[in-house]
Amino acid sequence: MPKTIHGKRCESTKLEHIEVLELQAQGFTHRQIADRTTVSKSNIAKILRKWKVM
Repeated sequence: MPKTIHGKRCESTKLEHIEVLELQAQGFTHRQIADRTTVSKSNIAKILRKWKVM
């Protein structure tokens, strides 16, 4: 996940959203997606809810 100049985490990028959506479409679970990306399971759920994929 990207960080600010102060080292704090910021919102996930559009590329991360696309990667999460592609992995979910391939049948990966939230845990498997989290293991393959830098996105947490809770943020994966938020991304998928936002795009109404779940």
